[in-house]
Amino acid sequence: MADTDGVISFPNLAVGTEHLGMWACDDPQWSKTCQNVTKTSLDSFATSNVPESWMIDFLSVDVEGNDWPVLKGGSHVLSRTKYVEFEHHWNGVWAYTNISIAIDFLASLNFVCYWAGKGGKLWRITECYRDDYNKIKAWSNLACASLDRAPELADRMEQQFLQTLENHSKDP
Repeated sequence: MADTDGVISFPNLAVGTEHLGMWACDDPQWSKTCQNVTKTSLDSFATSNVPESWMIDFLSVDVEGNDWPVLKGGSHVLSRTKYVEFEHHWNGVWAYTNISIAIDFLASLNFVCYWAGKGGKLWRITECYRDDYNKIKAWSNLACASLDRAPELADRMEQQFLQTLENHSKDP
């Protein structure tokens, strides 16, 4: 998956190799393993495989640091999605892209996003964004609910966020 359709160089490695993505083809250590493959946007994939009338309940994006291009190439799919989850870390596009660009994009599609923490903790990032979040390059999941397509879920997530804040304020 990518933001556009076309061809891209991708490492041809053993099944289960998760720590490398498209960016590895720019690294001399891995570039010799790369070959050209077809890339497809999320919108193009859905057009070919998911009936237009179907609402998408759950969309999980985990593409080793290239989550932002996949999301960017899926605005039509996201407009009929209730919940989307994606990763953010130090690899791929995230190495030089601020998470705020994805959060703002999803907010424009009426999603509210949270950092998903351990033990069910949620930390809202939509409309609570801090510039120092741009410095965070650790592995994390973001969980986003559509305010208009899944209002009950969005409300439950907001209540969980408020509970996280309440419990956090009680910690010594």
